[in-house]
Amino acid sequence: MPNWCENRLKIETNTKEDAEILISAFRNNEDNKVFSFNSIIPRPKKLDILEGSVTVRAQKYLEEKKLAKNDKQLKELEKKWREEMKDANCDEFGEEDEDYKFGKGYEAFLKYSDAVAKNLAEYGYPTWYNWSLANWGVKWDASSPELTRRGEKNLIFEFSTPWAPPIPVFEFIAKKFDQNIKFMSVESIEEGNDIFFNEVYVDK
Repeated sequence: MPNWCENRLKIETNTKEDAEILISAFRNNEDNKVFSFNSIIPRPKKLDILEGSVTVRAQKYLEEKKLAKNDKQLKELEKKWREEMKDANCDEFGEEDEDYKFGKGYEAFLKYSDAVAKNLAEYGYPTWYNWSLANWGVKWDASSPELTRRGEKNLIFEFSTPWAPPIPVFEFIAKKFDQNIKFMSVESIEEGNDIFFNEVYVDK
């Protein structure tokens, strides 16, 4: 389990209508969350595939396949990887997983590798994990989010994140909703690693 970073986002909007705009923009109705990174900076659904040792192997397989110069080398490559990945599990929770896509074994590994290749080409990342770190600053969406204050023009959102504050999300909010926000500040604390983050992003 990670060390949890506790975040408090304070916002004063220009108008009551601006406050409602932000509340709506931050909410994820699908997950019934009042504050969701996936609503603010949506993660492409195609990236929601297993991240782990199989991801590293898939990228290695794709590199070796690209370097193969003839049919003989391709056949040798197939033999090698068929044996190595004969028991590969390419889904996180198996067939019970709602995101079950690939299955087990070499053929499943080939389908998984194809998905990794397409994700790298389209998004620059093989799976959800590195995309989340780059775009959200943390690997998971906001945990246990609450709207702890809801005035006409004053909002406070509180939520937890693993290990660190989601700085790219805060920066994105300040930039995208600049016309709606009069004041915005953040307080984040993760005591395990002595992280104490305080920043004023907007002050007009």
